[in-house]
Amino acid sequence: MILIVRSRFTEDITSALLQGARSVFDAENVSYKVIEVPGAVELPVAVQLGIRKHLPDAVLTIGCVIKGETDHYEYVMQSVTDGLTRVALDAVVPVVQGVLPVKVRKSAQARTHHGVDWARTAIEMAQLKNDLS
Repeated sequence: MILIVRSRFTEDITSALLQGARSVFDAENVSYKVIEVPGAVELPVAVQLGIRKHLPDAVLTIGCVIKGETDHYEYVMQSVTDGLTRVALDAVVPVVQGVLPVKVRKSAQARTHHGVDWARTAIEMAQLKNDLS
């Protein structure tokens, strides 16, 4: 089972990314569960809690952080990246970091196809985890 943890912030972008991921999982007959959180900063703790509760083979995170006029963007991306890496290593569960860091919304809209790529990566990493466990 793949656990998907999606940020609702920038809903139009993350919904499109989720739709692409679901299309891959459905086509490949891969089971998945979706958890939603308000924003990207909340992803690491939700992933950690989701791993404990659902024991997934892999996790796919979906989010989008758009650079604004302040340094907040850098802090958010660093926090999310560090948090997800720590959770993955501590839990020994692959976590696909599907958080788009973009400068403008148009760039994010042009990259919503990445949900498909990330889903394929999650499937591959789940298989690797199962093969090596």
